[in-house]
Amino acid sequence: MGGSMSTEERKRSASGNGNGGSSRKSDPNDSGGSVSSSNVSRSQTSDNSITPSHDFEWLQRNKLPKSHGVAYFLPPTDKEVDRYQMQHELLCIAFGKYSPHIAEVLTPGAKVLDVGCGSGEWMCEMAIEFAKVDFVGIDIANIFPISVKPNNCQFKLGNVLDGLPFPDDSFEFVHIRVMALGIKTERWPELLREGFRVLKPGGHLQVMEADPMVYNCGNAKQWFKGVCEMLAARGLDPFVGPKLHVLLSEVGFTSVYRKTRSIPIGWCGYVGKLMLDNTVTAAKAGKATLSGITPVPVNEYDQYIDSIGRACANSNAYCNFYSSWGKKPLLNLASSASNL
Repeated sequence: MGGSMSTEERKRSASGNGNGGSSRKSDPNDSGGSVSSSNVSRSQTSDNSITPSHDFEWLQRNKLPKSHGVAYFLPPTDKEVDRYQMQHELLCIAFGKYSPHIAEVLTPGAKVLDVGCGSGEWMCEMAIEFAKVDFVGIDIANIFPISVKPNNCQFKLGNVLDGLPFPDDSFEFVHIRVMALGIKTERWPELLREGFRVLKPGGHLQVMEADPMVYNCGNAKQWFKGVCEMLAARGLDPFVGPKLHVLLSEVGFTSVYRKTRSIPIGWCGYVGKLMLDNTVTAAKAGKATLSGITPVPVNEYDQYIDSIGRACANSNAYCNFYSSWGKKPLLNLASSASNL
């Protein structure tokens, strides 16, 4: 559990588990494309009251450029880039690569923007599936694929908090996910407004996030609560996920929807093992910052995180993922004509 397993290793390990593979169950209240454990309680929020603290010293020990407004603290190392693939797989298991109705705008000649694209896993897979659609990704970290990428993919280096460097009405689909560790609370409406601006009328925006809080995790609860307090002290909103559909409506999107999925950590077959590996790897990647909230010396930090992982697995712990999406209204032709 201390290191990252490969995808095949996780699958082989899960196949020997008494639970078999992941427990997949469609939610009758959702519109397809999603899975969750049938044994996991959903959307617990009783621990979501977090008081910001200012007792933390922020250690900027990563390879990200120093840019205004960026709060992200997980360094984009090779191991962290590998974790992005795990995270991508988990999100696809939970919600699919995209909400089914979004396929209607992914027609030949359409353009898609991936905001905070990371190492481009989602973009590259989508570009293969939709070979006649053009995909553009933007991220602050230069960890883009160089030699192996579809011809209909291009990547742009930039800080999305400086504004999206594209004209109005440029894209049919804007995709945003797992930005909560880098976007401060007050900047979320601004980011979503930028997404709205660059969308063509009738286009769609989808945003996915996960709570850093882990539920039903036994004696690991205080550590995860401490992580949330730390994020709040950094000016981030650790629970922005369940609020995103409201923010989308406030920005001007219509036909706004939300899905919630609970993901097991360390139990329930392959999905649980994947989520456990993702959780432990992310916690170890944030050692320079997170060791400040951990009740052991720094040289014992990794072993402590392993014990957190075991507590999650033994307690049937889970975390919540959220996906929200909306549509940019079509131009009101009557209103436009009256303004001529």
